[in-house]
Amino acid sequence: QKYFHMKEKDTPDFIANIWLDNDYCGQHQYKDRTTDTHTVNIPMKAVLSPSSSNAEINDQNKNLIMQKDGIGRLYYRIALNYAPSSLQLDAVNYGFKIERTYMAVDDPLHVQKQSDGIWKFKLGEKVKVILTMTVTQRRYHIALVDYLPAGCEPLNT
Repeated sequence: QKYFHMKEKDTPDFIANIWLDNDYCGQHQYKDRTTDTHTVNIPMKAVLSPSSSNAEINDQNKNLIMQKDGIGRLYYRIALNYAPSSLQLDAVNYGFKIERTYMAVDDPLHVQKQSDGIWKFKLGEKVKVILTMTVTQRRYHIALVDYLPAGCEPLNT
């Protein structure tokens, strides 16, 4: 409670503005205490386009600028979600080794790994997913999420 009275003594009453270099991205007004969130999405095309403010020196770096006018504390989270331009990525080693194999439940010929590494399933075949994770040292707070391939649905077996 001491922390709250010290850090949150001012009731929020402010406007937050956001720019990507010279490009205005939006604003939001915050009034009173709330757990509501506000999201500003900036397309990757805008992030990757040449910077208008540094065009003369061919600088690819951009600044994300947030400005708060008013009283109260502004809490924010900045995230970058993207997909690589090529989905065929080279393997990297950061101390985790993850292997995924698929196994047909009914007929081994219905689940095949092709020479290019792409798996082919027969429609309607039950497929068992085998995930193996190996680490080079002790790790904590790790979550391994393996999404199902398109067209598959999970069975609780």
